Amino acid sequence: MAHEPIRSIIHKKVGGGPLHAHIILIYTHMALQKGYRVEDDTKVMPQLGMELPDVVITKTEKVHDGARIVRKTWRYRVEVIDTHDPVPDGSLRGGYDGLFKLFVSEAAKWCAAGHGDKYDCPTPPNHPLCYDSIIRLCERNLP
Repeated sequence: MAHEPIRSIIHKKVGGGPLHAHIILIYTHMALQKGYRVEDDTKVMPQLGMELPDVVITKTEKVHDGARIVRKTWRYRVEVIDTHDPVPDGSLRGGYDGLFKLFVSEAAKWCAAGHGDKYDCPTPPNHPLCYDSIIRLCERNLP
């Protein structure tokens, strides 16, 4: 029996500049395509000393726990780190099972190097950050 495609309505607070916002939305879209759920962060207030993550994705799967099959949910915190942003520590406070850091500088380096000569890039060498690099950055940081 064929499954219907997953339809999701997402509510996101997207902070930062336009590039930061585009990366968050592209990552969110790619996570939804891979079957992750994106937590609604529009009503979340950060606690004292803690910052609000850019994206929180979850996935629930059936796993074996001895002779039983149980449903386990994994929560991942995703941070987009621009050149001027402080790098968050690796602590998993807040009930997260993992932290993924998307460094915009990695995508910019790959773009400046002509996309690693993997394929013919339609833009000239040493061009500014393009969507191919952003998509590659997001794909490499999906669990």
